[in-house]
Amino acid sequence: MKRIFFTTLIVFFLSPFACCANYADSLKLADSLFREKKYPQSYNIYSNILSSTEKFSPRMLLKMAMIKEQEGDYTMSLYYLNLLYKYQPDKRVLDKMDELASAHQLTGYTFTDLEYFISLYNQYYYYIIFFFLIVSAIIYLYLIFKKFHSKKLGLRPLFFVFVLSFAYILTNYDIVPMKGIISKDHSYLMSGPSAGAAPVAEVEKGHRVIVWSEDDVWYRISWNGEFVYIKKNHLLLVGDENHLRGESFSFDI
Repeated sequence: MKRIFFTTLIVFFLSPFACCANYADSLKLADSLFREKKYPQSYNIYSNILSSTEKFSPRMLLKMAMIKEQEGDYTMSLYYLNLLYKYQPDKRVLDKMDELASAHQLTGYTFTDLEYFISLYNQYYYYIIFFFLIVSAIIYLYLIFKKFHSKKLGLRPLFFVFVLSFAYILTNYDIVPMKGIISKDHSYLMSGPSAGAAPVAEVEKGHRVIVWSEDDVWYRISWNGEFVYIKKNHLLLVGDENHLRGESFSFDI
């Protein structure tokens, strides 16, 4: 019984390290194949890393985008570039996306200063959360100290509640609308989340849209200033379903 218990403990604690080792080994192999210009084999390993571990690095995404562009798959190339920019804003990435979007007459790739700051928010998300939690803890201890010495608290408790509420919102709610890229040609945009709804438009792949919510097998998106619906299997979410389902990628520098 003791042997089973300790074996279980060993497996539990060593599993994360084994996963990290597998990730590093796979990435090293893919990089080696990429240097040898064995792009299809390299891409398959990169893609498997992304889908199975939900981890990526900037160089990995850039290589995947380059491979797909060389293959003529501009939609997937734009997807990887968008994913990279979401977590690490860089003007060179913006320029490349603009180049591809212009070459294929795609919409939705107008980037504003707001989107840049949103990307910075994504890049430093955990630091921002940590900062607000630290500030909340300091204020809380300060309030206890003041109360313990029978001093008036004034409006300080309200300020504490405000900071704590803001930290809670940042942690549990998405303040940034999700983006998605239409992945298939002849995709129908519908007026409602049903195959029987009236079609609004038929669009080609590559366009980028804002994704607001999901409804069964449909996503609710913005198109030409109105809300429409598109089948889930016709859209690539930038960042997967991390905002819509509470999951997230792990960004490795």
